[in-house]
Amino acid sequence: MLRFKNTLALIVATKDRPSEIARLLRSLNEQTYPADQVIVVDGGESPVRLATEVYKASSLVYVRKLPPSASGQRNEGVSHVRAGITLTGFMDDDAVLEPTALENMLGFWESPPAVRGAGNVVSGEP
Repeated sequence: MLRFKNTLALIVATKDRPSEIARLLRSLNEQTYPADQVIVVDGGESPVRLATEVYKASSLVYVRKLPPSASGQRNEGVSHVRAGITLTGFMDDDAVLEPTALENMLGFWESPPAVRGAGNVVSGEP
């Protein structure tokens, strides 16, 4: 099994978008290398907790944060990152990842020279 030195937490702020969050989580299910923790911070009037049940790993943390605010929700997510996580990423709730996206990102972080920031390229509609 592939192993990386770094561990990864993904924080997703969402508000009233259950179908989008479910689609993102389904794409995370298909990753060749999973995130160590996924934190969904929900700021919506109608909770999207049921939509998060499509995520198969036990590493999901679901948090409600009201009133909604992108920066407030991201900060709330950061406060739930487990000790020992070395990388934290922020995802939009409507993103869909290619199956090797996290594996490729972690591989990038572990290749020299040391990097300070990275991002993925958005291409087309899912």
